[in-house]
Amino acid sequence: MTRLFVCFIACSIAAALVAPGCKLQKKESVSPDELAARKVVELVDSIHTHTWSPETDAACDAARDAWAALTPEQKALVHGEFASREFFEEGVDAPEPDDPLNADGIGENEILVASFGTSYNEGRVLDIGGIEKRIAREFPDWSVRRAFTSQIVVNHIRARDGEKIDNLTQALDRAAANGVKRLRRCSGKSARRRTKQTRTKRRSRKRFSPIRSPGAIRSRRRLARRAVRTARWSETASRSF
Repeated sequence: MTRLFVCFIACSIAAALVAPGCKLQKKESVSPDELAARKVVELVDSIHTHTWSPETDAACDAARDAWAALTPEQKALVHGEFASREFFEEGVDAPEPDDPLNADGIGENEILVASFGTSYNEGRVLDIGGIEKRIAREFPDWSVRRAFTSQIVVNHIRARDGEKIDNLTQALDRAAANGVKRLRRCSGKSARRRTKQTRTKRRSRKRFSPIRSPGAIRSRRRLARRAVRTARWSETASRSF
């Protein structure tokens, strides 16, 4: 009986000593390449957000730098809910550089062209950019500026291309800081819906003087609407935002 008890104690001690070793053997080993790829996935997931914060721009820049530092083999390991090779490499071709229209020195009159936005450079240059240029030609006395209502699209462009595009709140803040007195907003249905949700329209009315609508201004508005329709349904009409 004593021998049996001693054997039982010895087996228990041996099992306790061996168990940690077994757990260590079962622990997953992660290679440096996988760690580098996971870092990019985490950064991209963190910027897939509808809201902006002071840390958002830094996170976008960090994601771009982390992707640029990967080797081709490491880039092939980037797979996440939002992060992938296509996130950084798809939609980058464009016939000419894009102008984000976020420079200062606006003047007192501004037309803010607000849209949902697109991360495809060709669509942004030809479609959205084409409308902006046409409006600028029709209204030479007004500065045309851009705003995207989708923060996800804004973050995507910054993380991939390093291009800074204002969201709607930033565009209005920029206009106020530049002393704009008369501001008109040109936007589509999705942008108007987003503006209503964020109540930005109400805040902008308090900061900028209302614009009177004499006949000359009304006629030029009709020209602008016609210009938008013409630019939208011209040779770039088949491209999707």
